[in-house]
This record gives sequence, C-alpha cells and structure tokens, in this order.
Amino acid sequence: MSSSSSSLSASDIQPQALSSLFTSLNQAWIRATSSGTVVRPSSTLVLLPDGRRAPSEAGDGAGEVGKLGVNWRIRCVPSLGQKARAKAQAQAQAQAEGASSAASTTVESDVFAPPYDANLFVWSDESHVVLLNKYALVARHFLLVPKQFASQNLPPTPGMLALSYQILRQDAQSHTMLSSHFPSTSTSTCTLTPEESEREEDGELFAFYNCGHLSGASQRRSHVQFLRSGLEGQEELGERGEGRVPIERLLSLCVEEHQGKDDTVFALPLPYQHFVALLTPPSSSQSGALQSYLMRKLFGLLEAMQQARFATLDQQISSSNATFSPSQSGATQNGPPSYNLLMTTRAMHLIPRSKEVFELKVEEDGKEHQAELSINSMAYAGHLLAKNRAELLALQSLPGGALQVLSSTGIAGVKDVTTALAEEGTLATKEINDGRDLARGGGNV
Repeated sequence: MSSSSSSLSASDIQPQALSSLFTSLNQAWIRATSSGTVVRPSSTLVLLPDGRRAPSEAGDGAGEVGKLGVNWRIRCVPSLGQKARAKAQAQAQAQAEGASSAASTTVESDVFAPPYDANLFVWSDESHVVLLNKYALVARHFLLVPKQFASQNLPPTPGMLALSYQILRQDAQSHTMLSSHFPSTSTSTCTLTPEESEREEDGELFAFYNCGHLSGASQRRSHVQFLRSGLEGQEELGERGEGRVPIERLLSLCVEEHQGKDDTVFALPLPYQHFVALLTPPSSSQSGALQSYLMRKLFGLLEAMQQARFATLDQQISSSNATFSPSQSGATQNGPPSYNLLMTTRAMHLIPRSKEVFELKVEEDGKEHQAELSINSMAYAGHLLAKNRAELLALQSLPGGALQVLSSTGIAGVKDVTTALAEEGTLATKEINDGRDLARGGGNV
C-alpha cells in the first residue's frame, strides 16, 4: 500500500476529531458489552518483581542480571482461551470444506475487512477505521486499521504511525481518558467497574504493532492496538512520568545519555535485543512533519536491528570456539524480519524476534503437559498473558521469571558492535558489552 493513498499529515486530524474518537469509544464499549459482542475482560493480575535470574545459554537459570526496577505483570485472561478455540474451530472447518474453498477462506480470514460489525465500530476517517478488539484484554482495548489492505508482515505506514502518535498525544494531553472523555453513566450496567475506573484514572495509553509471522500477530491485515497500563501496588512514577508501561522504567538510562542527540538509538540493558528511540516530535503543524519525524525514528530502529543481526552472524561464524545458533541470531527467518513495535508519547521501542511461541510446562488436574504461549508486544511492554490459572502459576514458578520467556522468544544481545545514528544521518559503530555499559551510564547504540 502506498503511503500517498493511506497516510495522513500531522495537520489532517484536528484535536476535536480525536476527542470525538474517545467519546465514540466509550459509546461503542457500552454497546458492545451490552450485546455480548465483546466479553467484558475478566482477568487476574499478578506482579512478578524484578531481580529474577536471567537464563543462561544452557537454560539452567544462571546468568545474573541485576535488578532493573521493572515489575513485570502476568495477566490471566480467559478470553484468550476463547480466541484460541474460535481460531481452531475456523481452521478445522476450513479443512473440512476442502481445498476447493481455499480462496474464499483466505478472503474471509481478513476479519478487519468491511463491512464492519456495528457493535465493534468506533470511528473512521478517509484512510483508517477504529474498531474494538472482540477479545479485549482490558476495558476499551481498541485497534487502528487501514481501510485499504496492508500486510501485517510489513512496517506500519507513515500515516498509520502518525495517527497512532496523535491518538496517544491527545489522550495524554487530556490527562485521563475517564474524566475528560468518558463521563460515568450511573444508569448503565456497562460502564466501568470500580477496578476499571481506578485503572483508567491512573493509566497511560500505549500502542503496539506485531510485525511478522514470529511476532505474535494473529491477523493478516495491518493494525495497531491500543491498551491502557497503570501503576500497580506501591509503584511510583519516574521523573519524566514514565513507569505506567512497565518496561519504560528503564528509559531514565536513555535520558541520561540523550544529551540533545535526537537521532540516537539505545539498547536497553536486557539479555535480549530491545532498541529504543526517544521521541520529541516537532511542534510544527506543517503537512507531513510528524510522519517524517516518526518514520525517521522507525528507520533508525530497523537499521539498528539489521546491523545487530549482521554483527551477531559475523561473530558466530568467525569464532572457532562459539556454537553457531542461527535461531537466536534471527538467521532462520525466511522473508521479512519479525519484531514487536511499542510506542508511547515519550519513546518508540523495537524488539526483534526469533520465534513466536514459548513452551511452558503446565500442570492441570495432576497431569503435566506442554502449553504453547504466543508471545507478542504486550509481553515485551511488561505484560505477560496466560489463558488460565494453570499457565499463570507455571509462569510464576519459572526460575528465570519474565526474562526467561522474553529471552527465549527474542534475540540474544550483540556482544561488541551495535549502531548509532549520527546527526548527519550516517551510521557509526560503537563497542558495548551486552547492554551493560548502558546500565552503568553508557552504551547508546
């Protein structure tokens, strides 16, 4: 899909239009939960405090990583089980109908194509539509979808990226979605529960995009998802207001090294590759200014991912003592790379992926079996998802905690070489040590 047909300039969408989006979102949520089109999220949240040991290459839980200050969450969401069962039933039905219906099955699998379900529809403009997620993880979990088909195996278009940021910025400027956009309706049984209200008041909206077949993407059509994340327990915000999205507890390390270099790409001090670009978009209302700015940031992150991949391959191939691990370098991927993209008003994150599924030993009814957890952007933002209590308990008992999961499905950090975007737009190399220089106050990528 060309950017000219789908993109929106920074001045195309006015704040009033986005404010109406949030108002429509509230109305759509009431309508969808009343009709049963969206099952009200019912979940159990467990904090997994930082300080667990990151897994070693041998998988024995060794390899200490110091406390990072991230409180990982495990959210048990039964609706994920419903989604998995619905997908399995659809696949079984397609197989039963035989190869003759393959073409129609492919078309029907695009669940975001029009006509849109009236109970899921929220808002639209000339190029995009906003829909509720049928299998919502939290209240008002919504999606931004292009009207013209674009593949989820490709990066978001400039227009989609810019509109996503505008939605985040409009929400942040309104302080809280609940008080500014979502007035309570005491006569309705489908407004927020007390728990949801507290989360809305304290939460921050963030966006994510699962790109590629190993990223945890469940649909073919390109779409950005939006969720609200808040503080839990005794957590407090950082100096720049970060912390509601768990992984952004680490942004202070980037801020200290930023020092006016707007095009710098950072690597977080984690046992897997996690690249970050801080965002300070232009205040100019010139057409395309926001698109150009955000795409430059995205290209910088993609370039860092590719340079890290090449460096890892070079190290593994040239070292006579190293065991070549193509899966952990991303070398086994066919076609475009898979990665998870996260965005808040303050940063854009990119996490390369080596595989989609984490295999977890689960005990149910006294019997042990292997469960497959599809890991997407939510996990790398700090929210691991379980379909039932058995999976939740199994995740809690992992010796390496959340890092064991994320390291397994991510790509191991580059030991010596990564990349930095110079101000003039060229690439320079810099030595680091698995991101640990950054933990000590150095190591921008």
